Amino acid sequence: MTNVGKGIKYTPGADRLREPEQEAAERLQESLQILGLKEFCAPDWHKGPSLCWTTPKEKGAKSGGAGCFLVLTIIPVMVCFNKDGSKSLGVTGGTNMSWLKDVIGTEKAVIAMCHLMPMPGDPGFKNGSDHMDQVITWARKDLLALQEGGVDAVMFSNEFSLPYLTDVETVTVACMARIIGELKDDIKIPFGVNVLWDAKKSLDLAAATGAKFVREIFTGVYASDFGIWDTNVGQTIRHQHKIGAEDVKLLFNILPEAARYLAERDIESIAKSTVFNNRPDALCVSGLTAGAMTDTQILKKVKDVVPDTVVFANTGVRYENVEQQLSIADGAVVGTTFKYDGTFENHVDQERVKQFMDKVKNFRQNG
Repeated sequence: MTNVGKGIKYTPGADRLREPEQEAAERLQESLQILGLKEFCAPDWHKGPSLCWTTPKEKGAKSGGAGCFLVLTIIPVMVCFNKDGSKSLGVTGGTNMSWLKDVIGTEKAVIAMCHLMPMPGDPGFKNGSDHMDQVITWARKDLLALQEGGVDAVMFSNEFSLPYLTDVETVTVACMARIIGELKDDIKIPFGVNVLWDAKKSLDLAAATGAKFVREIFTGVYASDFGIWDTNVGQTIRHQHKIGAEDVKLLFNILPEAARYLAERDIESIAKSTVFNNRPDALCVSGLTAGAMTDTQILKKVKDVVPDTVVFANTGVRYENVEQQLSIADGAVVGTTFKYDGTFENHVDQERVKQFMDKVKNFRQNG
């Protein structure tokens, strides 16, 4: 190991400590003495920014095992009591960046939208004994076109349940659960869900179907096309844990379509406070409506103030701008551009998906 700072060591050949983590480690050094933890190291730096403290007698001992608990100081800290009696401490300091590869399989990930047609209870649904079967048939066609086109993950949403509700009816969630259940054997890539616009119902659906992630509006108060829109993130996160969905990744949409934040706050302050107060797995930055391009200046402002949090370009990523968007964002949520003629109301065009993903893969290799 080699000294790189005040009490800080890292494995030779590993990347340098990033400044936020080094600064956090130095601030924590004095307070950690009460835990009897005296030496700081990063034995597995090649696997990501995971820092640890060990007591001298267990130098070189591997961390892991049961008995982990969380100590909250300035940043999240995890102390592990290992099987041999040693103690180790992990400082995450923004390790959210690693979950994309772990959960989706790649950085600069593309999550494709599978927009479900109107379902029972939606104004656009056509009543009839076989119409729900038609919804499932179209969902399957779109899913297969997205997968065969090479997307990294897929997210099922009730995009055509217009106009949207903020307290979604049970029938919608039941229909979505049936659709995903019917498609389960066809789903070959990681998937998430989004019950527009209801965070709790989205988590319920994720818990029922095994979804890996959820995108929703978790924080803020908005004036929207469908009225005053209030959220209760504390209640929502407690609900997540109550139903056993704590492993579901949460994608916080902080700039929702067709809505405006009621408070006079700039996007940088919203992003910073959202990350500080809620520890989201990702932030999503959107344009005005589905298919409207995400403003790259706004995207950059968000990424600059929360560099250690995953940030998605949430709307309007197209073949022509995907490299520009991914040069700033950590990933993209893509829906409209994958459809025939790039039109929101149409179904997925596999050839458009393939062309887009070929460009993304080339960017990941060479960009």
